[in-house]
Amino acid sequence: MLRRKTILIVDDEPDIRDIFTMTFKEMNATVFEAANGQEAFNILLQQNITHVLTDIRMPGGDGLMLIKDIRSKLPYQPVIIVCSGYNDLNSSHEIEFNISKVFTKPFRIENILEELIKN
Repeated sequence: MLRRKTILIVDDEPDIRDIFTMTFKEMNATVFEAANGQEAFNILLQQNITHVLTDIRMPGGDGLMLIKDIRSKLPYQPVIIVCSGYNDLNSSHEIEFNISKVFTKPFRIENILEELIKN
């Protein structure tokens, strides 16, 4: 189902990253993980990532700065999905940074899978 998708999971909680990684790999996606925005951007510079699933509030580089860096510094435009415990984004952020979807924790992984399949 997720074949040909290369997904970068960015979250400071290892358990969240593990859940997404196991689920997406079972569906034939290539998956990379990062614990913060800085680590994620380094991966984005080295890999051809099609989708970024990121938290917003993280130590060592938050998700909003990561999204800004992606949109201003990368020649390609991966699909961005935000999964956050805080509603730090408003609709103007979503439009400005071309965010595909925002999910609030707690989330249903099935809904995130639907979004990945759709995009």
